[in-house]
Amino acid sequence: MKKIKLYEPAIGKEEIENMAEAAKSGYLTNNPNGWVRRFEDMTKEYLGVKHAIAVSSGTAAIQLALEVVRADYCFSSAFSFPAVKHAVLVLDGILNTKDIDSQTYNMKIGDYEADFADEDWYDCIIPIHLFGQSVDMDSVAQYVYESKRVGSVSVVEDAACALGAKYKGRFCGTMGDVGCFSFHPRKVITTGEGGMLVTDSEELAKKAILLRNHGIDPEKKEDLFHGYNYRMSEIAGAMGCAQMKKLDRLIERRRQIAAVYNECFYLNENLVTPPIQAEGCFHIYQSYVVRIAMMSESSTGNALYRNGIIKKLKEKGIDCAIGSYCLDLDKEEARKAAAQTIALPIHTKMSPDDAIYVAETLLEVL
Repeated sequence: MKKIKLYEPAIGKEEIENMAEAAKSGYLTNNPNGWVRRFEDMTKEYLGVKHAIAVSSGTAAIQLALEVVRADYCFSSAFSFPAVKHAVLVLDGILNTKDIDSQTYNMKIGDYEADFADEDWYDCIIPIHLFGQSVDMDSVAQYVYESKRVGSVSVVEDAACALGAKYKGRFCGTMGDVGCFSFHPRKVITTGEGGMLVTDSEELAKKAILLRNHGIDPEKKEDLFHGYNYRMSEIAGAMGCAQMKKLDRLIERRRQIAAVYNECFYLNENLVTPPIQAEGCFHIYQSYVVRIAMMSESSTGNALYRNGIIKKLKEKGIDCAIGSYCLDLDKEEARKAAAQTIALPIHTKMSPDDAIYVAETLLEVL
């Protein structure tokens, strides 16, 4: 029986050689001119930003970003992995959620006036570029502009899934005050575990560098204030350097596999709705998430049906997963999406025939 993994990192000879070199050096962490610094420099050059700070995970990046912008009262998407929620709560902040667009699954900003009339107005927006496609960042910019009547609003982009994705020609993660990326193995490039925050603000970058290493000034070697052990290891940085060289090729391969899927589902959208690429967006397909037709009036019924489909696919050798999580059951579109979506396999080791097999098998078991 054919077996197709949900994800498979593109690890090759250069990654292994880099990691071996890092291990043999004996300098496995905090090397001021080592692999992590090179990885940061490559990321800065790729994105065209002034500062990149590598950390131990994407969640660590979000937490540090929220702390450096001093976010207390935030809003974000109701449909996402709960990393943002956890980061806000760890910092004793408050997180409210916005419902999503039913086609892109990204957050809709909604009513400005209702937010500004609230006694506790938001001081931070966290747009999540879900599955590798940008949020409508024009609406985020408009919200920030309109908010000036009540106070300043920071923008922390959760671009965990979106390194290389663009909105109207600009890279995700570079349009807010801080952008955050993840290098978990399901992402387009990986360091095993790891993350990065990027910014053009020297002040925010300095704070993040201190926070990542116990609040210790790297030059003065003084403990200035509280901090965390969120450093990226040199071995992870070595892998990241090799992966960055492949990024554009890996994205192009994912887009090719997504195009095969799209063609398979084109005439079957009454059963399976494929993802769309929104106007002005460059989708990198970190995940290929489809929506299964409703079989029940209740989200619970639809989730049970969807879970059954996932089980049948796995029995036929196709690894897959739920699309994502609903973080607020009061948000209707997020609740529906959480019950009806499936993440299908997508990675660079798949062939077009593999994608056709997955699509045909899904249509068969529906």
